[in-house]
Amino acid sequence: MLRYPLKGHCYFYYYYYYYYYYYYYYYYYYYYYYYYYYYYYYYYYYYYYYYYYYYYYYYYYYYY
Repeated sequence: MLRYPLKGHCYFYYYYYYYYYYYYYYYYYYYYYYYYYYYYYYYYYYYYYYYYYYYYYYYYYYYY
């Protein structure tokens, strides 16, 4: 009689850990691409201001 309840009990933990690792890898790749685009725009604005000051000092020494 205890065989069937224990069998369903094991299936319960099976689906529990299944959805647990499912959402685990979901948020893992979510934060992975989050920090990917974060550093992408970080270096984007980095080179933006780099060339900005580059042309700034260029015209500075050019006119002065």
